[in-house]
Amino acid sequence: MVLSIQNQKIEINLNQYGELVEPKLPNLLEIVDNTKEIYINILDTDPMSGGVFVNVLKLINHGDHVKVVERYKSPLGEITIDKHYENAKPSDILKLLFPYTFK
Repeated sequence: MVLSIQNQKIEINLNQYGELVEPKLPNLLEIVDNTKEIYINILDTDPMSGGVFVNVLKLINHGDHVKVVERYKSPLGEITIDKHYENAKPSDILKLLFPYTFK
């Protein structure tokens, strides 16, 4: 887990069901709104990988808009999708994508 407010970067790890593994902070959504880069990692349960966390989502907070970079990996290659959300906060996007985890 990386939680570096000086560098404006935070990593959030979720299990294969999208539930929060770490960091378990009561004010996580407030920290996310004040952070420049947010990395969302999901546990890969493939026995060949050994249960490592894989980065699937990156949110870049520009203040007035948020850039979301989604990464999908398959045996054929990697797909990256860039989205921009105007007048949104990173916590709103996390609530939208993971409604049961971030309330």
